[in-house]
Amino acid sequence: RVRVWVRVRVRAKHNPQPHPIQVRGLVGAAQHNGQQGLVVGYDLATARYTVRLMRDGSLLRVKHANLLQRLPVELMGLRERAHLNGRGGVIVGCDEASGRYHVRVPASPQSAGTGLAGAVEAAPGDTVALQLSNLMLPAGARVTACNLTGSGEYNGRIGSVTSYDRSSARYAVQLSSTHVLR
Repeated sequence: RVRVWVRVRVRAKHNPQPHPIQVRGLVGAAQHNGQQGLVVGYDLATARYTVRLMRDGSLLRVKHANLLQRLPVELMGLRERAHLNGRGGVIVGCDEASGRYHVRVPASPQSAGTGLAGAVEAAPGDTVALQLSNLMLPAGARVTACNLTGSGEYNGRIGSVTSYDRSSARYAVQLSSTHVLR
């Protein structure tokens, strides 16, 4: 079973389109934490991404772990806020301590995400904090496998979501051209 603890991240070298991200966890340049930007490049030699900051257009080179993808998601499995199940939203932040993702749910009943379901009390247009198990990530999302017990050798590996099976509540994650983790 794939249990993917996702610090939803980007790997630009696999997708030439600029990706919206949020910078986080920087120590030496902490003034950039929380800023939004676009991944515009990847340097294989240094394993750093080039990010164009939205604030002023400046370029910043950061590690994979310091990027949070701002992904469209579908909310699912919510009990207290069952009215949000099936609604779409966008990941806008993450609380590392609680393991919850901050998801903005649009005011319109139309989904901004993939059409998946979720459960938390919120008015449309609000931001809610949800566990990964209440989010369906879209195909193509870059994820890091964590807390795998039966396949522990894959912990820490980065891959791309290829699909989500609702009946088993499992992701299929492409780790390499020949290996898919399920």
